[in-house]
Amino acid sequence: MSQSSSVLPITQHARPTQAWTEVHAICCETANAGAPRGDPARWPFFGELWVGPYERRWPSWTWVGVGESQDLLGYITLCPNTQDHELWMTWVFRPQLALKILLGRYAKTLDTQKFLKRWLGLEKSPEHLFPREILQKVHTQYPAHLHTNLRARARGTGLGKALWEAGASQLRTHQIPGIHLFCGDAPVGFYRKCGFEILHTVEWRPGVKVHLMVQTLVHPASPST
Repeated sequence: MSQSSSVLPITQHARPTQAWTEVHAICCETANAGAPRGDPARWPFFGELWVGPYERRWPSWTWVGVGESQDLLGYITLCPNTQDHELWMTWVFRPQLALKILLGRYAKTLDTQKFLKRWLGLEKSPEHLFPREILQKVHTQYPAHLHTNLRARARGTGLGKALWEAGASQLRTHQIPGIHLFCGDAPVGFYRKCGFEILHTVEWRPGVKVHLMVQTLVHPASPST
């Protein structure tokens, strides 16, 4: 990892409120395979959709990479229990977000339109293409999930792996058996270096693949003999 940066829980940042603002910004700056997420008019909603749930539901499971001047270089958000998270998303977060869209709190963009279609069941997300038995295995053996992003100047410094190692240590401390994530082709190499492997792949659109990657964190104890 770069000597000019350090990793710490966001709750221990000197300015946690500002840190969350930066996490939202990094998410939008890097969401398009490391490039910005289109027009900045899309960013307020996009950041809330992808970072807001972790800020509200799992704040103590977020880690940030901080530079010498306390500027944020990257982050990792973790959820220890995806099924619990999805219940909360279904009954609390998504309805509240949909209401804000309908009340005009966010600009109408491709992202808000896609969100409303999926919320109303008019469009499926890539995750729905994976076989049910695969998803059941994931919820049992790899119940945690994550997403992580780095600013361009922090890539290749080892910060991304350091963020993952901090998060993995926290998950192991809480005896979380495993973790999963969904991604496209671009970050597969990075996640392999962090110890993940591809469990299953689907074709989302012609030529566009989505990979389900997993890693065991705590191996079950061997039965006593």
